[in-house]
Amino acid sequence: MTIRALKLHPFAGSVDRDLTFQPGLNVVLGPNEAGKSTVFEALRHVIQTPARLTPKRFTDALGSFMPASGGDVIRVSLVHADGSLCKTWQRSGGTARVVTEQAEFTDTEAVQDVIDAWFPAGKATTDWLLSADQDGSSRLFERLTLAEADSVRDSLSSALRSSLMETAGVSVDAFSRALDEELGRYYANWDIQAAYPKNNRGIHNPYKQSVGLVLAAYYALEETRLALKESRDYEQAAAEAQDRLARMQAGLSAIDVDYARLKPIEADIQERLSFEHELSRLSGEHERLKEVNRTWPLTEERARSLGEELERLARQKIALEEERAAALRQRDRAVLEKKVNRLEELEAGVAQARKDASAVQAPDAETIQSMRRFERSAAQAGARIDAERLTVTLTSQVDGTVIVSGEDIVLRGGEPSVHTVSGRAEIATGDLRIIVESGEGEIEEAVRTRDHATTQLQALYEASAVASVEEAEQKREHAQTASRNLKELLARLTQASEDGDLSTLKEQLDALGPPEDETGSATTAAAPRDPDRIQQEQLDLGARFAETKLQLEQAQTQLSAWEAEFGNHEQVVEALVEVQAGRRNATTKLEGLARLPEDCPDSASFFDRLRYLESERERLTRSCSEAREAMLRLERDAPERSAEELERDLSRHEAIFERVRREAEALQRLQRTTREVIAEVDSRTYDGLQTRFLRLLGIMTQERYSDVDLARELPQSTRVDGNELALSLLSHGTKETFALAWRMAVLEELYPDGGGLLLLDDPLVHLDPARRRGVCEAMRGISGRQQIVMLTCHPSFVDELVEVAGGNNVHCIRLPD
Repeated sequence: MTIRALKLHPFAGSVDRDLTFQPGLNVVLGPNEAGKSTVFEALRHVIQTPARLTPKRFTDALGSFMPASGGDVIRVSLVHADGSLCKTWQRSGGTARVVTEQAEFTDTEAVQDVIDAWFPAGKATTDWLLSADQDGSSRLFERLTLAEADSVRDSLSSALRSSLMETAGVSVDAFSRALDEELGRYYANWDIQAAYPKNNRGIHNPYKQSVGLVLAAYYALEETRLALKESRDYEQAAAEAQDRLARMQAGLSAIDVDYARLKPIEADIQERLSFEHELSRLSGEHERLKEVNRTWPLTEERARSLGEELERLARQKIALEEERAAALRQRDRAVLEKKVNRLEELEAGVAQARKDASAVQAPDAETIQSMRRFERSAAQAGARIDAERLTVTLTSQVDGTVIVSGEDIVLRGGEPSVHTVSGRAEIATGDLRIIVESGEGEIEEAVRTRDHATTQLQALYEASAVASVEEAEQKREHAQTASRNLKELLARLTQASEDGDLSTLKEQLDALGPPEDETGSATTAAAPRDPDRIQQEQLDLGARFAETKLQLEQAQTQLSAWEAEFGNHEQVVEALVEVQAGRRNATTKLEGLARLPEDCPDSASFFDRLRYLESERERLTRSCSEAREAMLRLERDAPERSAEELERDLSRHEAIFERVRREAEALQRLQRTTREVIAEVDSRTYDGLQTRFLRLLGIMTQERYSDVDLARELPQSTRVDGNELALSLLSHGTKETFALAWRMAVLEELYPDGGGLLLLDDPLVHLDPARRRGVCEAMRGISGRQQIVMLTCHPSFVDELVEVAGGNNVHCIRLPD
């Protein structure tokens, strides 16, 4: 669609304005407030906005373009290569007219159809993609990702695919989205994988909204299944209630028969029970009297015998007590004598130990330590002197005597005399005295040290009356041994005196008196027995005595009780005769009463049986009444439909659910096929758009952003200096450049043979000089095939465009101030 002329009569601030356009590059130049935006909006609305609008839509879309001079009508006329178009708008309505070579159209719908035919991608695509105001250019890709742009993207995709796939005027993206919507209508809140409602919201917690067809069919099926279960449960409960009532009634009938058999003889059995109790009492009394009659004489004899035995045991107790007392005295005397002897031995030992300890005079530890120190010092000094030993050889021509280290040495004339001394030699003869020392004088000091240590050591030996350190240590060890022995004996003496000292124990021994054999009372008797053995005999005798006494008391108590009850033995015999007469009388009366049934062995079992029957009759009667009431309640709560009807409904709903499920699965298969077809076509559909976009972007950015990732028809990200950046992170000017390159690529792709229109409002205002020159080169490249209408208020941009594109290729339309 190539525009040749535009007329605004009136539109916004323009009352009657005519503009003429040329194929190729057109620039509308004018200062601010000259009407550039008015021209831009007039071009957009004459193409996009229907003539007939509701008052609200008119106000929203065109209210700001009403004539500034007044009036309620606005009009725009357009002339292009394929005809002319005129649209008139007013609040109460509007008109439209299209004139082509073939015909003239005034019907608004027919006019819009003709306009749509001029734009292969649809008027919405032209409005979004092939026209851009100054504020919306950089936000193009953000707008196209919104849901409201779905139809625009679908229309563009369908137009791009038109050369590859015939869609009969239907957008395959819209068709795919319609499939998605239809599948959503089927599968809303249905988990396809689990074949169950999402979030486990089954029939007991169903969704109230967004219920898909599959979920609705499932709920209907489950509701019917639940109703069928309830109906079956009801029928089973009703049958069970009827059966329970029948069993209760049968049991009640059986109880009534048995009750009618036993109730009439209840009085006789009650009287029989009384006589049976009496007879039982008399029988027990008869047996007791017989036993008393038999055991009374025996008990009297036993009491006499036990009394004699008790007296004998008492005498034995006294004898054992006397014997044990004597044995204890003997044992205590022996123990005391042993303790006294032990203490006497220990006291004698302590006295001797004290004497031995005082007899030993031993040096103390400090003196022995001093002895060892002086002995070590003398030995060390002597060893040093011995280490410096000297050999002295004396030779005299005549016989004589000399003194060597204090020793007189006789010399024979002409014979040498050899002597060995320790480190120091002193030779004296006449008036001559010669001293020879080994070393440099240390030997004298060693000699002094040895002599001093030896003197001190001898003094200590004399003071301690010993001849050596070893003898001193032996004396000290003997003294220590005597001291330890004394301490040990004293400890043993103290321990042995815990029960008393020697004098106290002797007093206790005297208090016990002389031994038995010294008194003369037991000289001929046997030795006393062990007190413990005597005590054990006492214990055994005491147990027999207590048992005999208890048995005697029991016998006496029994005799006293019989005497208190009967008086004497003869009266027991009389009572026995009287009881026998009472038993015969009770037996005679029992024979005249009704007999017990065979299934009742005695009167007690008869009454237990009768009470049971009465209780069961009452219980079963009450239970039958409750069962009838329960059946009435069940009948009131009976389901509206029978199980048979619900089974038929269940089969129908199962079929419906299966049908809906198959329909949904068919839609899924269709969706997969559609997506496969679109994917196959899309693999080629966007090749041309991507190639054109990258080529134009490379021209505009000097190849800086030549590596761009495109997903289908939209750029997603770009790579700069090796780093991937999302389009949202790019600068405002770069976004403008991307949008311009993409719009031009779309224009070229939609109109490969030329004839397209690109409407831009000041597209160069946010670009740096290099980017502006690149955009101008790109515009020059496509303006030979496409028409570009650019509006700007910057004359320098026009000059730059003329410089790049050439003066003859740029048509400038100047608006008056």
